[in-house]
Amino acid sequence: MSPSNKSTDEAINDALLEKLRTCVSKPQEAETFRHIAAKIHARVTSSDRKVRERTLEKLWRKNSGAMEIFITTLENCKDHVINCSIASILHECISPRVAKGKTKGNKNKSATRSSSRMAVMQLINLGITQVLVKLLVNLQHADTISSEVLTQEVLWLLGQIAQRDQKFVSKMKMLNTIKVFHALLKQHYNNSKTLLPLLLIIKCLARNSFSLQVLAKDGIASTLEITFVCVGYMPHLKLRLLLECFKYFTTSKLCCTKFVKVGLVYLLMRIFERWERFDGPMRLKICNCALITLQHLCVIKAGRKVIKMNNGLQVLYRFCNYCPEDKAYDSLLSRICGIINQCLEKKELPVPEMSPARFVLPEANVRPNSAESGSDIDSQACSVASLGRLYSDLDSGDEEESQNSRTNVKTMNAADEVDESKFFAGVFTSQRSEEDLTEYNIFFKEFNQQNQICTAESSTEKLTDTTDTKVSGNKTKTFAKDPIKDEAAKSQTTNNDTAIKIFDNMCSSLTDQQAYCVIASRVKSVIGFVKVAYPDLIGGDGLGKDEPLNNKDRKICRSKLLTCVERGLHGSTLVQEVVYDLDAVASSNGDEQTSADNHLCNWDENRIGKRCSDTKQLHFESRFESGNLRKVIQA
Repeated sequence: MSPSNKSTDEAINDALLEKLRTCVSKPQEAETFRHIAAKIHARVTSSDRKVRERTLEKLWRKNSGAMEIFITTLENCKDHVINCSIASILHECISPRVAKGKTKGNKNKSATRSSSRMAVMQLINLGITQVLVKLLVNLQHADTISSEVLTQEVLWLLGQIAQRDQKFVSKMKMLNTIKVFHALLKQHYNNSKTLLPLLLIIKCLARNSFSLQVLAKDGIASTLEITFVCVGYMPHLKLRLLLECFKYFTTSKLCCTKFVKVGLVYLLMRIFERWERFDGPMRLKICNCALITLQHLCVIKAGRKVIKMNNGLQVLYRFCNYCPEDKAYDSLLSRICGIINQCLEKKELPVPEMSPARFVLPEANVRPNSAESGSDIDSQACSVASLGRLYSDLDSGDEEESQNSRTNVKTMNAADEVDESKFFAGVFTSQRSEEDLTEYNIFFKEFNQQNQICTAESSTEKLTDTTDTKVSGNKTKTFAKDPIKDEAAKSQTTNNDTAIKIFDNMCSSLTDQQAYCVIASRVKSVIGFVKVAYPDLIGGDGLGKDEPLNNKDRKICRSKLLTCVERGLHGSTLVQEVVYDLDAVASSNGDEQTSADNHLCNWDENRIGKRCSDTKQLHFESRFESGNLRKVIQA
């Protein structure tokens, strides 16, 4: 197009905008208003790409004032035909048409996208969100063909704006219009033109906790279930948006309970029965949203129960076996493994209740606060743990699952009234005396300083007691030897003579590791130790060189996930072999004790890279201090 044509187009656009501005100030000229709005709409939808682009460029300019004119018209004009033309113009400004065939390339497309984004933000800043919502509410009372077309355009604009407006939910809350969109979804759940923008708006509302609760109490669960049935299982954008709505709604336990009641689990499982029909990236997104929803439903007991009742575990297992080996599907396998593990029954560990380590518990009639009572820490921990389990059992439980919720509330209130003195009665009350702590002066200087302070305080107290005794016994003129000096002398003698017996006969030429092994060998343990722990022996020092990190192999990770799923579902068919049992080892070697000459040590560094030819099993050991491995079962 020549420069003269370009200037002609600009002149026409300027004239149309000026006439439109005049019509806004004179609303009584409805016919002229309709004519001007229709002309602008014809230019932004023209088949001539040059005319269309130049008209949009004029409307996109901030100094043109076009957006302000459009918003003012939608806010004040009552003519549905004019508003429909203005809404269609805004539609083209936000989502301009892309010409088919060869164009100048990606430069024009990227420029058009950036301009449309800027137009959306400009409209949001000018307050179009509130204007469109108010117009939508007024349209609910009209029943004409023009009002239906205008409703579709307004919903489309709100669907695009809701994704960009960060304060969309707060604006809906101020206008008290959250339930309006639920009512519209009830009316248009089978309307293909309005369903897509409505799902976009519902999705934005579901991401906010306040609006989520409002919609849940308004009964949106049954509406979404009906929408799911109407949408079907064809892989398109509506199904994906609907599943994303499920994903956000099921973050609430209240919504999870309602979705379980309306039968959502059965509908979700049918996705995995026919997932082969899906194709491309849409299949991945649909399956991912469905699995996240199932994960959220597994949080409540009713959700786990319904998944198992609808043959869900077998369906997911079948999906795992035929899942493509692409990297994108690794996250799906991980989610499925988590769902199956959550739904499976929790089995107790196959170990005896009584540990091979037997401790002598204190008698019941011994005073608990005395240092000599030696109250066993494990027995006291059990009492605290039992109370902790009481509170955890009362706090656990899914929302709306208990039939006697009022009774549970009363029980919780009664449990909350437990006396603190009774609750903390099981806390460790046995304390060491100050004289016992003086043994550790060689390790902690603070103990030595604290001991001096305590000695001074005790001396002062005894001085006061002695003075009181002297005052009360004035008739007696014979005085005993000064008790303060005696106590100080005794304390000094105790400090000099105190030493930990385990350090006796220690050779000064031993290294730190050798000394640690000697000390560890002298420690008396309930279960006989056979080695010392490598981290305790080495401390913060390693081999002196950086150890290489293992490379992550996707195939190994996938095989482990599939093995985990197989073991969970068909655990009874697998042969389980016990390769390490601390109880059996401790009972058979209970009488063996390490002699003074044979000190404990650690040979793990010497065994690096070596493999025992006599067995294919891994070797385990936990008979060392800080060892916590009790049993190993190879499946």
